[in-house]
Amino acid sequence: MRSQFTDQRKQQILKEGRSKGGIEHVCRKYGISMSTFYRWRAKLGGQETDPTVHLRSLQLENRRLKHRVAELSLDYTILRSALINDRGNEC
Repeated sequence: MRSQFTDQRKQQILKEGRSKGGIEHVCRKYGISMSTFYRWRAKLGGQETDPTVHLRSLQLENRRLKHRVAELSLDYTILRSALINDRGNEC
């Protein structure tokens, strides 16, 4: 049997259950069992649709990547400097 709720609608119901503090109330409102709510949450709960959460995640990833690029750039500079110095000593 197919669900009458789309994944997007399930996400909205899960969000409402988290924010309005009453899973039982939300389940009664939409005519679903609590086990259905928890099953949806296990399946879909990790998929945040809130744009601010997504933006924050991207900002953290961007910061991490910039830090890594800076480290690699420093390594490159040090290795290049060492290579140039070794070439100068050979002559």
